[in-house]
Amino acid sequence: MVRVLFTFLIGVLLAFAAPKGSEAACMINCTKGKNVKIQSGSGLEGYQDIISGKEPKPFTITGKLYVPGECSADKKLPAVIIQHGSGMPTSDWYTKLSEAFNKSGIIALVPDSHTARGITGTGRDQSQLSKADRLYDTFSAFNFLETVPCVDTSRVGITGYSFGGIIAMDSVETVLASRLAKGKTYKASLPVYPACQATFKNTRSTNTKVHLLVGELDDFTQASYCLDAVDYKKQRGWNIDITVLKGAHHGFNYAGGPKSKQSWTFNACGPIEIDENGFQIITKYGFSTKNGWKKFVGDAVKTCAKRGVTVGGTEKTAKFTLDYTIEFFTAALDVTKTSMPTKIVSSTKQNSQESSSKTIKAPCAFNCEQARKARAGYQNVNQVDAQLKIINDKSLCRNATDENGNWENIKSYKKFVDEAKDRGLDLQKCAALIRPIAKNNGASGSSSNSPLSQHNSTKFDKSSSMSLDISIEEDEIKALEKKLEALKQKAARKSEYLKLRALLAQELKDLQDQFDQKLKEVQGQIQMLEQEYKDVLN
Repeated sequence: MVRVLFTFLIGVLLAFAAPKGSEAACMINCTKGKNVKIQSGSGLEGYQDIISGKEPKPFTITGKLYVPGECSADKKLPAVIIQHGSGMPTSDWYTKLSEAFNKSGIIALVPDSHTARGITGTGRDQSQLSKADRLYDTFSAFNFLETVPCVDTSRVGITGYSFGGIIAMDSVETVLASRLAKGKTYKASLPVYPACQATFKNTRSTNTKVHLLVGELDDFTQASYCLDAVDYKKQRGWNIDITVLKGAHHGFNYAGGPKSKQSWTFNACGPIEIDENGFQIITKYGFSTKNGWKKFVGDAVKTCAKRGVTVGGTEKTAKFTLDYTIEFFTAALDVTKTSMPTKIVSSTKQNSQESSSKTIKAPCAFNCEQARKARAGYQNVNQVDAQLKIINDKSLCRNATDENGNWENIKSYKKFVDEAKDRGLDLQKCAALIRPIAKNNGASGSSSNSPLSQHNSTKFDKSSSMSLDISIEEDEIKALEKKLEALKQKAARKSEYLKLRALLAQELKDLQDQFDQKLKEVQGQIQMLEQEYKDVLN
C-alpha cells in the first residue's frame, strides 16, 4: 500500500513539474509523431509590429513532434523545424521527411499555423494570415523545443516550402530574430522554392548557414528573384548559397508531374523593399503594409497579381529534395564530424551540357537566361503558359494510359477525370492531343457516347507525345517567347482593357458583398426589434 501511494505521489510531482505549455515535452517518454500544442500569438499585421515590440494576442497552435526513440536529457540531439507552405502540413511528405530526420538522429517538429485558425489553405487568399504571424509561430516553435529535454537548442535548423520558405529565410534576419528568439539563433536554414521578392534594405543575417533550393521554371515564386536576393545578401555578409533545379516547377518535392493550380502569384508586382521599420513596400506601385496585411494583399491582387500556377515535380526531384535536406542538415548541425557530403557538393557543380536532371549551383553555373529575363515580372515566360498547358495536358493524358496506350482500367479513368476536371480535358481532347490509333475491339452494341465504351475503345500512341524533359522543350519555349514578344505591343491595349474590366468586376462584387452583409445585419436588427415589440405587448 505504501509503495503504491509513493508511486502515485511521484507521478503527480512529475506532472506538476513539467514546463508550462509542454504537454508533449516528453519528460518521460517520447512517441514519434506526437501531437503537441505550442503557445504562440496572433494578430500581427506585419514585421513592423515585431520590430516595434507589439505584443500579439495569446494563441495556441498545434504541431507534430518526431523524436528518434526515447527522449532523455542525457542525450542531446539536434532538431529541425519544418514549415509548411500555403497548404496544410498533412501530406505524406512531412511524415516521410520527419522520419528520415529521425533515422539520421535529428528531431523534427512540424508546426501547423492553419488548423487552429480555421484555415485550410491560403494559396487562393494570402490575406488570411500575415507573414508576421507565421514568423511568430516559428519562433514559438523554437521556444517549445527548449521544453523538450533531449533537444540541443544550439543545433536547431529550419526548413520550409513556398510561404514556409519565406519564413525559413526571414527567421535568420537579425532585426527579427533579436526580438523573437530570446538569444537563440538557427544554426542552419534551408528555404525551398520561397518567394524572394521581399528583402530588407539593410539586411543582416544571424550566424546561420543558409542554402536555397529553387526551380528554374517556377512560375509561382520565380527563381530570378532568389538569384538576385542571394547576390544582394552575399554582398552584405550572409553565409548563403543557392541551388537551381533545372527544368523544375514549384512544388518539385511532390512527385506526380506538374499540374495547374488556381493560386495567386505576385511575380509581376516586382521587388518588395522592407524598410528599417519593417514595412513592406512594393516599389513599382507604391503601396505597403502600413495599412495592414489584408489591405496590402488586396491591393496587390487588384494591381499586379495573376491567378494560375504550375505545381509539381517528379520522383527524381522529390527524392533529390529529401536526400539533399537530410545531408545538408546532417552536416550543418554537426550530426557527423564530416563536412558537406560529397554527393551534394558534386551535384551542385554539374555543367548544363550534362544531363538536365542534374542540379547546378547558382548563380548562373547553367544558362540562366530564362530566369534572368524574368526579373521585372516574368512576363516573357508567362506568355508561353498556353504551350506549357498543352505539354502538361499531354502528360496528364499519358498518365491515364498503360504502356500500350490503352486506358488502364475504369478506376484509372475515374482518377483521370478528377484530375482533368479543372483543366477542361476529356477523352476526345486527349485523343486529339496524343493522336489516337483506331482500335477495333469488337465491342458492338455499346453506345459511342458512353465513357466506358470510350474507355474500352481508345488507344493512344505515346511515342508521339512531347517529352517533358526541359532540355527538349527549351528551344521550343524560347522560339515561342520570341514570337509572342512580337505580339506583346499589339496585345497590350487589350490586356489593359481586360485588366480594368476585371478590377471593376471585382469592385462591383465587393460592393455587392458589402451590401448583402449590411442587408443581413439590418434584417437581423429588424427581427430583434419585432421580437422586443412582441415581448412588450405580451
